[in-house]
Amino acid sequence: MVERVKILVLLICFLCSACSGQKWLKKEKAYATTFVAASVIDWGQTRDIVKKQKDDCVYKPDGSWHCDYSRYERTNFLIGKNPSMGEVDTYFPIAIGTFIFTSHVLPRKWRQLFQEGWTVLELGFVHGNYQVGLDIYLW
Repeated sequence: MVERVKILVLLICFLCSACSGQKWLKKEKAYATTFVAASVIDWGQTRDIVKKQKDDCVYKPDGSWHCDYSRYERTNFLIGKNPSMGEVDTYFPIAIGTFIFTSHVLPRKWRQLFQEGWTVLELGFVHGNYQVGLDIYLW
């Protein structure tokens, strides 16, 4: 499933180059590159949240598991507070592809505002994740 989503995102990105959007300026390409890079870092940090949540589970003497998920919770309402690794690996390629596609089809006067806003937000998420001690967990 995850591989199919990744392939779909790549196809969307390549198809966008053939869409009837306005040609991108250098600064628009820079915003898109920065957003994608920050999103990949956020993706790895979010995977680290899932890993740390799993590592924080303790086996109790009564045979049950107790997991304290409150330490690391996502604030992204689209994937929830405690997403699975599969949900994380599905969400981020779709989010990146949606950003690229939307950037491409927006008129130039809205494209820069859209890109600036989402890039600043994504960089803020990465910084916040770094501040709480999250690593970039890729595998």
